[in-house]
Amino acid sequence: IISHRGYRNRWPENTIGAFADAVAFSQTNKLIRGLELDIQLTSDGEIVVLHNPSLWVAHNEEWVIARTPYEKIAQYADDCSDVRGRVCPLLEDVLKFVSHQLVIYCEIKAYDYDYDVLVDGLVRLMDDYGPGDMVIHSFNPQMLKMVIEAFSGTGRQFGFLMSSPEMFDIARELSADLDYIHPQFELFLNHVSEISAMGRRLNVWTPNRERDIVRLVESDKDQIIEGIITDDVSLVRHI
Repeated sequence: IISHRGYRNRWPENTIGAFADAVAFSQTNKLIRGLELDIQLTSDGEIVVLHNPSLWVAHNEEWVIARTPYEKIAQYADDCSDVRGRVCPLLEDVLKFVSHQLVIYCEIKAYDYDYDVLVDGLVRLMDDYGPGDMVIHSFNPQMLKMVIEAFSGTGRQFGFLMSSPEMFDIARELSADLDYIHPQFELFLNHVSEISAMGRRLNVWTPNRERDIVRLVESDKDQIIEGIITDDVSLVRHI
């Protein structure tokens, strides 16, 4: 199981509180083996951990992360959250907290910002973080190619996220440089032969309902899945 939130969703996703909760749960349940998080770039070049391209703040005001400086985002987070639960933490702070306690599955959100700036910043952070315990993945093939080239020879691992059969040709094109294929779980169940034939390790996302976890576990396909990325790690009880 790879956690997208903390145990039983006690914290907002992509917060240090959620990661702390999942790390604590992993101490008593060894099926919890990783954290999945999302990164993107602020207008002043800071790499932050957030899924959506925008924050919606007071009076229904939208702050697009790529057009907002981190100082402004941090002030908003300080005003509305405690430190561990604050939205949009810096990736640097998350890495300092996780510190190789679990594998990190780092999704790069390819929103409207300078990809080169994000990749350069990510290289610096990964140099500081040290080798191992990191899989970098994305839905965006351009971004993924840039990251693979930037990290060439460093031993980092890479995955391609897929949501539809139309992405299979891209996956095959990239496969020589990939360690993982990460299909949506329904996509995997419906196209298991084609996906398995790509010859890469598999994690599936994001079954968040009890019946979906049970479907995966009780299928004859579960033995070829390395991990399940889910928002609700309490579903581990069905594995």
